[in-house]
Amino acid sequence: MATHFFPAFKAGLWRYHYEQENFPAEQPSSCQGARIPASHAYPRGSCHPWRSSSQGSHRTVRVITLVLARANRVTQPGDFRATVRQGRRVSTANAVLHVRTTGDEPSRFGFIVTKAVGGAVTRNLVRRRLRAVCRDILPTVGTGADVVIRALPGSDTVSWVSLHDEIADGVGKAVRRG
Repeated sequence: MATHFFPAFKAGLWRYHYEQENFPAEQPSSCQGARIPASHAYPRGSCHPWRSSSQGSHRTVRVITLVLARANRVTQPGDFRATVRQGRRVSTANAVLHVRTTGDEPSRFGFIVTKAVGGAVTRNLVRRRLRAVCRDILPTVGTGADVVIRALPGSDTVSWVSLHDEIADGVGKAVRRG
């Protein structure tokens, strides 16, 4: 056994340093040198970050997200293609709208936001704003229309009110014409 790494082994003092009789019998007070907070420090907190606390009663909070339903979105590439090629075209300052009548099906909206609009964050922002606008105007459109909105560069800097009015007017014109 190599005892040269620890000097107490050389001197035979290891027993003095590690025996139970040489530790003090008195314990420090609860606030002196405590590493763990007292039990009342975090009364409703959880010990585990991924689990909820078991202490106290909790009120159920429900977040209602108002989004455009999946049934009201154009998702298939063939539907995008048909709407852009066969639909009526309405140009606005910040978007180009293509509207095609489909019959008695629910109205659907599709969005084309290219890299010309901006980076990924900007494109997602514009797409979310367009979705919110379309969710607001969905009751006024009625049934049987596919609408594809192509966002133009600069549509990310437009105010919400002007974007909403612009899209609502454009969709209204296209639906009335058909």
